[in-house]
Amino acid sequence: MFEKLLDRLPYGTAAIAICVVHLGSSACRPAPAAPASSARDPMMGTAESKGRIMNLEENKALVVRVIGDVFNGRKYELADSLVRVDFHSHNPQLGVGPEGLRSFAQRFAGGFPDFVGDIRETMAEGDRVMVRTHWRGTHTGTFAGVRATGNRIEFETVDFFRIVDGKLAEHWDVADRLALQRGLGLIQPVTK
Repeated sequence: MFEKLLDRLPYGTAAIAICVVHLGSSACRPAPAAPASSARDPMMGTAESKGRIMNLEENKALVVRVIGDVFNGRKYELADSLVRVDFHSHNPQLGVGPEGLRSFAQRFAGGFPDFVGDIRETMAEGDRVMVRTHWRGTHTGTFAGVRATGNRIEFETVDFFRIVDGKLAEHWDVADRLALQRGLGLIQPVTK
């Protein structure tokens, strides 16, 4: 089904198909294409595309700032200016609004005082930003009810954010929870 959808996208566009899988059902939809009526300078693009690119870059910068300042920099108070009060995450561990993001970041910092995320990739289309992050830290505090193990953890996440009026409005994520659980000593590696 996904391949058929990609075949229908206009050739040469930067459209990205986003699939959201929720409770066993999936819905794929392409990001909106640029208006066909736009006057286009082959070297410079359209006025609409220039504005869109600027907004895309601003949206990516917002997500990079959340990871860099709130998570890595421990500047939790910035969540109020970066996250909408009606912010909603589809990750049940992350609460609502700025306080939800702030407490989520604080829980990781409490369990892993050297916790840091290295952004490996960002992409933006429309009002959505995707970021792939490599997280690492040393488990020297209690996290998710697990006492300090001293283990070094490393795991990756892919986060999707919807941006509204320059703030985070909605969030979905895919995390390598197996690597995190192994690092916490909750799951032992398989040995032969």
